[in-house]
Amino acid sequence: TPVLQADWVTPGMHVSAFGTDTRGKIEIDPAIFGVATLVVDDVHQAKTIGETQHAVAAGFVAADAAPTTLGDILAGRAPGRRGETEVTLFDATGLAFQDIVAGAIAMRIAQMSGWVSFTLSCRSSRARASRLCCLEDRSSWCRRMVLP
Repeated sequence: TPVLQADWVTPGMHVSAFGTDTRGKIEIDPAIFGVATLVVDDVHQAKTIGETQHAVAAGFVAADAAPTTLGDILAGRAPGRRGETEVTLFDATGLAFQDIVAGAIAMRIAQMSGWVSFTLSCRSSRARASRLCCLEDRSSWCRRMVLP
């Protein structure tokens, strides 16, 4: 049973859907898609593992629809909210690069605030076509990571 019901949505509301990340999982009423402007992080993922999968199955979103992506809005290729009463819905399925950027921002804020001090050093490994990295804090503890 969806947690957010369509009759709870009011003009001007924004819904950020972050919970659904697998086939069959549902947290918001698919009828909300009938009144909302849809924005997704990734079209394919939204239709296969996000809340959008249920809206497609229920006929609120066409299977061949190409919803606006957040990247298109941020790059200026698509408009954002068009008015105060527009209902918007962001179906976020999660992209690895978003996690990396969020982590990098959090790390930078922590460093600038003096909460933590990290050093990241990497060296290339031609034999593995990867990089061996060391994330080191003030205590000289090193977490080794192999990155592509």
